[in-house]
Amino acid sequence: MIKIISYQPVKKGTCTGFITIRFTKIGLEIRDCVVHKKNDSRWIQLPAKPYKEGELTKWNHIIKFYMRDKADQFQRLVLKAFDEYNQAPLK
Repeated sequence: MIKIISYQPVKKGTCTGFITIRFTKIGLEIRDCVVHKKNDSRWIQLPAKPYKEGELTKWNHIIKFYMRDKADQFQRLVLKAFDEYNQAPLK
């Protein structure tokens, strides 16, 4: 099962905030995942660390899916969990 444990709203470009994802069956949490939204599209970016290339800031992804179907499945499941988290009563 996938659960969203926390959400920190942030508005910057396509970024709408940061989430912590908990995978309850395997006991894993991934922190600082970014929720993006542009027009009607939403996606989750796994944690990354910044680096400079000249004046530009680029991102080195720490965790990456190498199988597209698994990446798509992850996106669907996490966005579903995020929607459920946003509809839960305030604690």
